[in-house]
Amino acid sequence: MNSYSQKRQDWAIKVQQHQAIPIYNTIWPGCTIEEVDVIGQKNDFAKRRDFSGLDKIIVLNGNEIHIAQRFRKPREDGSEVDFSFRYMTPGPKGESVKSEYFKLIEAIKNDMWFPNKYVWGLTKNVWFNSGFDRFYVYNLRKILNAILDEQIKDVGKFPNGDGSTGIYFKLEDLMPFVEWEL
Repeated sequence: MNSYSQKRQDWAIKVQQHQAIPIYNTIWPGCTIEEVDVIGQKNDFAKRRDFSGLDKIIVLNGNEIHIAQRFRKPREDGSEVDFSFRYMTPGPKGESVKSEYFKLIEAIKNDMWFPNKYVWGLTKNVWFNSGFDRFYVYNLRKILNAILDEQIKDVGKFPNGDGSTGIYFKLEDLMPFVEWEL
């Protein structure tokens, strides 16, 4: 099973365009926003940046803020939704391929580039225009360092229902790394 879903991608893009971008404009007034994940659908350079974890570039006063983002729908059973990174995804021959989590850990260990902010949002319901129940802008460098230093621990690696697995963390454990919240 392929972990990429055009339906899920379309939903996430609608959420960002209708809900997240207005929030970004509130956080960083006067900014311009480059939607790398949208541009990457037609541009190979942007696609490589998107596959490296970059979803948005906020341009403010000639400087750039690089953002990775993930939006979630509430669970049908009403249970708590945790923060996760993609851990493993199915490869082209059905093999497991290391994903987002491993790329980020390698980047921080080897002083390589990665987005400096990670935005996580939980929508109020399944519709893209419902608004957010929760919306956090995290300092990704601090999260990754805390994982490496074992200051925070994952709650497990679980299947996502699309052939991929995620590595999950409690939202409460990540609160010290929040730089802005809705």
